[in-house]
Amino acid sequence: MNSYTFHITLYDLAFLGTIFIGLGFALLLGFTKRINRAANRFLGLALATIVLWMAWVLCIDIRLGTYFPRWSWLPLQFSLTLGPLIYFYVLKITRPEYKLRWKDLLHFSPLLLQQGILVLEIKESIRTGAATYDTLTFQQLSPVLHLAAFISVITYLYWSFKLIERFYQQLKFNNVSDRYRYELRWLHNLLIGFGLLWLLWVPFVAVSYFYYHNQLGIHAYYPLYLLLAIMMIWIAASAFLKQEVSMSPILPSFLKLSPPAELKQKGIWLKKIVKTNLYYQNPELCLSALAEKLELGPHELSRIINTVLKKSFNDFINEFRVADIVRKMQDPAYDHITLLGIAFESGFNSKTTYNRTFKQITGKSPAEYKNDLKKERPSYNMGRYPRFAAVISNHEATSKWSSGNLTRNYMFRNYFKIAVRQLRRQKMYAAIKIGGFAFSIAACLLIALYIHNELSYDRSYPNANRIFRVVMVYTDNGTVGKGPEWPAPLAKTLKKDFPQVEFAGRLMPNTLMGAGTAELRRADQVQNTYEEGITFADQSMLDILKLPMVYGDRAQALASPHTVVMSRRKADKYFPGQNPVGKLMYFNNDNSQAYTVGGVMENFPATSHLQYDFMVTLTGKEFWQGEQNNWGNFNYPTYVLLKQGIDAKAFEQKITAEIVKKYFLPNIIKGGAKNPAQEAAKIHITLQPVTDINLYSYDIRDGLQHGDIRFTWLFGGVAAFILIIACINFVNLATAKSANRAKEVGLRKVVGSNRNGLIKQFLTESLLYSFLSFIIGLLLAWLLLPYFNSLASKSLTMPWGEWWLLPVVLVSAAVVGIVAGLYPAFYLSGFKPVQVLKGTLSTGSKGSLLRNSLVVFQFTASIMLIIGTMVIYNQMHYILNQKVGFDKDQVVIVQGANTLGYKNVRSFKTELQKLASVKSASISDYLPIEAGSKRNGDGFTIAGREKLDAHVQGQLWQIDDTYLKTLGMKLVEGRNFSYDMSDDTARKNVIINQTMAKRLNLKHPIGARISDGNAGTVIGVVADFNFDSMHREIDPLVLYFGLSPSLVSIKVKGGDMKNALQSIAATWKQFAPNQPIRYTFMDESFANMYADVQRMGHIFTTFAILAIIIACLGLFALSAFMAEQRSKEIGIRKVLGASVRGITRLLSIDFLKLVALAILIASPIAWWAMNKWLQGFVYHTPVQWWIFAAAGLAAILIALITVSFQSIKAALMNPVKSLKAE
Repeated sequence: MNSYTFHITLYDLAFLGTIFIGLGFALLLGFTKRINRAANRFLGLALATIVLWMAWVLCIDIRLGTYFPRWSWLPLQFSLTLGPLIYFYVLKITRPEYKLRWKDLLHFSPLLLQQGILVLEIKESIRTGAATYDTLTFQQLSPVLHLAAFISVITYLYWSFKLIERFYQQLKFNNVSDRYRYELRWLHNLLIGFGLLWLLWVPFVAVSYFYYHNQLGIHAYYPLYLLLAIMMIWIAASAFLKQEVSMSPILPSFLKLSPPAELKQKGIWLKKIVKTNLYYQNPELCLSALAEKLELGPHELSRIINTVLKKSFNDFINEFRVADIVRKMQDPAYDHITLLGIAFESGFNSKTTYNRTFKQITGKSPAEYKNDLKKERPSYNMGRYPRFAAVISNHEATSKWSSGNLTRNYMFRNYFKIAVRQLRRQKMYAAIKIGGFAFSIAACLLIALYIHNELSYDRSYPNANRIFRVVMVYTDNGTVGKGPEWPAPLAKTLKKDFPQVEFAGRLMPNTLMGAGTAELRRADQVQNTYEEGITFADQSMLDILKLPMVYGDRAQALASPHTVVMSRRKADKYFPGQNPVGKLMYFNNDNSQAYTVGGVMENFPATSHLQYDFMVTLTGKEFWQGEQNNWGNFNYPTYVLLKQGIDAKAFEQKITAEIVKKYFLPNIIKGGAKNPAQEAAKIHITLQPVTDINLYSYDIRDGLQHGDIRFTWLFGGVAAFILIIACINFVNLATAKSANRAKEVGLRKVVGSNRNGLIKQFLTESLLYSFLSFIIGLLLAWLLLPYFNSLASKSLTMPWGEWWLLPVVLVSAAVVGIVAGLYPAFYLSGFKPVQVLKGTLSTGSKGSLLRNSLVVFQFTASIMLIIGTMVIYNQMHYILNQKVGFDKDQVVIVQGANTLGYKNVRSFKTELQKLASVKSASISDYLPIEAGSKRNGDGFTIAGREKLDAHVQGQLWQIDDTYLKTLGMKLVEGRNFSYDMSDDTARKNVIINQTMAKRLNLKHPIGARISDGNAGTVIGVVADFNFDSMHREIDPLVLYFGLSPSLVSIKVKGGDMKNALQSIAATWKQFAPNQPIRYTFMDESFANMYADVQRMGHIFTTFAILAIIIACLGLFALSAFMAEQRSKEIGIRKVLGASVRGITRLLSIDFLKLVALAILIASPIAWWAMNKWLQGFVYHTPVQWWIFAAAGLAAILIALITVSFQSIKAALMNPVKSLKAE
């Protein structure tokens, strides 16, 4: 019965931390280039298995299924692969030369069984609506899977220990130095620790079986889950931080000698694959890097080159580079590039090395060789000092043959090729750029769909630009009230008195008059069916809206009394395959009056503020005598269709002046007001375009569900912030990496590149990132759309079939790519080659004011979102737990009791009160909740002073003698109603709330007489209670005795609610055998009054998390780069005695200062914004200091975790590595 609210425990925080850290190590193991990368990938996958397991447990604990019901369908459990992954990691460590075979996949075949069981669980989940972990299939087969996983891990750990033992024996047999014999002791010990933790399953299961009869909850296993995750992260961290775990370099060469024929084949294969894949074009290529690409050990690769090819590694690679240069010298397409430019493109990174190597292989310098090519016929023979024939390359002929288009096309291909190389070379930075962009683009796309949906409301009507809703603006002592309800005669008066009006029509959706909901049935059936979406309407409403008709004539569908028009979906429900026109239906078991179906209309579009399935005619309808000509009761929302060319604003002034003067003023005078002209001047009539109703009605009390333009633009602003944060990551990383690109820029300028060409190159890189991000972002948006629909209470779909989608995406990708890449392009292309090549240009490593400012902006936006989210949840908690003046818990509301009739509903109440589980029961349609409850406004004065005092506007409710008791309301003065008091039952006595007593200035209200046209004596004063949203103050209220029998409220005793509901249902069946019971819980209905606040909180939470993730990705990459740039400084500090803690603090403190500055900037802005938001609630909690402290601490901790990982990694690095170049 209790509404879901966001909650998080310490275990959840621990799970979140292990997921974040584990995922980071898994990615590092998978993508970091190392000799033992193949082994590390297996360990990374094992860690990812644990991380997904933790994510599954976390999602269950935070009850994610409450607002994302299908998350449990995601395949997050791969426990049967954990053992094989650990085993293959150890196998590749101890035997790096081992090649995986197809039959090795059999080790992972149990995963098919696990995923097959998940499919069965999903099928049952679809059938029952339960989460997969609540299905019978899961409960029956989960223990089997757990047992299989337990046995699997134990078995594969045993085999892993055997591999390590065999490895030690092999080393001993080969008489290798002792120091290598203990290289894997760390792995051996950690695997023992992991195995011992895994064995703890046994005592847990034993305790569950013997002491809890297999009912031990999942929470009891949380400590074990955390220990296992921490141990696996420990193993991963140790593996990653070890200098090299692979043992292949230490094996003696004679152990793996290949036969001469096999070595020769390997030599042929090596030359072919290096040439085909253009590996030689990588200027940073080294023996270990090439070995990793070829999945060979460095020792084996070196042996092939030395033994078979009889060359050193450098000579082997340089021959390919020289051959590539000679080929390009002969290609006219390269005539516009200098020889040095060709050399750099072919893989050389030094002019001296290039000249020396070229002359060593060809016997000539590059310039001499190029000149000879002009004189001799083409010939090429690779060898030591060969006689190369010159290749003819006539520059004049080339220039005539080449065109501008060819050059531009070639340059574009060149830009694109360089961009792809940069992406492949810096995988981590590229992943962060693209990942941040993709997530932000997905968020922007989802919000764009939301905004497009909100802006498209009520635009489907043929004459939407001429349809208006008539709205009253009432100004009294500076207080402005707006409402769409008008007296019954207004519509026909507008049509009669003003020729500018083509049609005027009314609706009557008021539940007080019987609209809203009803029990319906066909005349030839006895079973009632509950229906919502019922309104009374004029025939002219069909003419105004021009709704398409499926059956019947729209011009006459509601023209006759007692007719009804229903939607297509309801016609298919009640009259499947038939034309219902002329058929009869009964409402609320009223057999005395049948309604004839006058027509079937198309369903209202989802983007309409009107959502009705039944429109009952107002023709001939009068709710009380004289009601249709009464100008004093405001009950009818009124719409008009203006003729072509009418200025709505000017027409407003005209109808206000004439309607107020001719109709409202006489009625005010008749009511006896002291100053009728002044009262009439408070009324102003406005015409609200129908297309504005959805978004611009936030200050109009119309009882409809609609959007809010303020929140629409707020969400748009949040999306823009997230996109800006991702763009900032791009700019930060591009400028921070300037040191790596500076020499490239300098050399390109030396060999002839101009600044425009460099700008185009960098913009090409930016556009490549942007287009890749948009592709991934589109897929992410499609995958996350169901979750977003759940958050926003929408039914949005991806517009794959819309013509505008592709152009919008392409243009947006181009704009975002150019905007994000413009500054880095101008910044990087502006380097002066002399300063760069002399080493006097300071780039990247020093703190940039712009880069620091952008980091501060990122975290400022993120912290503001965190503070906003916490304030929203704090206010929601305040609302749901605030004392509201009545007891909403354990109250069941039975609906549709009006079909029983007055006599039977009283008997039903009497029988309910006899039930042992029922404390009290009450009959009243007026409840302190909005859904399904009636409201009746009126004006009150002290009796006898009707013409002297201003009327106090308040509510007039009808209740019975047990109403106050059932809802736990407190009488502060006087007595309750009683059936034994004739004046009570005759409506001569009333009970008022404290606010009414104050407004009427009744210091001693008991015995006073008040009047709304009918005088009543005050017999009691009830304590104020919130019967409206906490956005508004408590209004004056008058209660009188009577029965309004649609709703029966039942206060249930504490205990077994299930049995109480069964007893209530059985009692209902005795009175209404042909009508199923319908009931709700009052606490849920109360919480639903604030569904928009909860929805806003969930959306803010999602965007805050996304913004933090994107900001942290950028911070992670920046910290990694700064650690890389300061590696020599760190090495020197370590040599001089600096501790790991000191170096970590040194690298982390600068970033933490930026986050602290962001907190100082974000706090006052967030305080102001959230105070403005809270002002929309009359009753609200203050913005408390601890929210800012918690948000700041969270931001610092997140930043510290993000930065410290790279800081610790840099602090643990061997200083020899960073200083050996010196």
